[in-house]
Amino acid sequence: MTNYELMPSERRRKNDRQSETAIILTLGSLLLFLLTGMGISLFSKVLQAEDHNLMHVDQPPIVFEDGDANIGNNIMREVIVIDAGHGGYDVGCSFDDYNEKDITLQIAKKAGEKMRKRGFQVIYTRESDIALGAYEEEDLALRAQFAYKHQAAAFLSLHLNMRNETETERCYGFEVYENKNDSVSHKVAQNIHSSLNGLEYTTSRGVLDGQTLQIVSMNLRPAVLIEMGFLDDEHDRAYLVSEEGQDDIANALCEAMVQTFPSVSD
Repeated sequence: MTNYELMPSERRRKNDRQSETAIILTLGSLLLFLLTGMGISLFSKVLQAEDHNLMHVDQPPIVFEDGDANIGNNIMREVIVIDAGHGGYDVGCSFDDYNEKDITLQIAKKAGEKMRKRGFQVIYTRESDIALGAYEEEDLALRAQFAYKHQAAAFLSLHLNMRNETETERCYGFEVYENKNDSVSHKVAQNIHSSLNGLEYTTSRGVLDGQTLQIVSMNLRPAVLIEMGFLDDEHDRAYLVSEEGQDDIANALCEAMVQTFPSVSD
């Protein structure tokens, strides 16, 4: 027996230590597996939450006005999300001292007040001069995500137009952009077009395909974008900035929603 050989008692102690080590390693591996699984699950949930909140921007919760029908968590009224185009650093188009972002917000608030009186639950993407995102792509994505988060029956994005540098003739009139793949978007667009056309404040440039517009194409809820007129056209501008004109357009948008969702105001 060499010095490297063990006595029987020593061999038993070594075997016992090896068994204990194996048990510890097995338990450790099992614990690590469980913790890793929990970690992955938790990380996955965090990612899902971040994806849902989109860029960590908090969205205001639905706030029910007096008289809103709300039973538990069930909203008993159609939700209309009104999106005043642009805001904050993004002024939109400008002419003299007029900025698109200001006029769209003014009309959005007027339209929202009228819709609430007719029984709709109205939520604004913005109620002050702010942008939703730090840059244009994020801002547009957040507006579209806002509509999905609140399960909007319709998403109305209000804008003003402006002649581009290549156009030499006078440009005026309103346009309505729809998602032609969505039947509700099509119905909303048609009713808005009919209501605005009835005001006869300018000409109709038609109901157009909005698939090239991010706010329409990337929206998971029925969405339309309305170019209410040309800010650099003297006639359109005078109407769009006037109290009477804004009130008329707000009424027309409200009536279009009543036509689209008649059961709300019954």
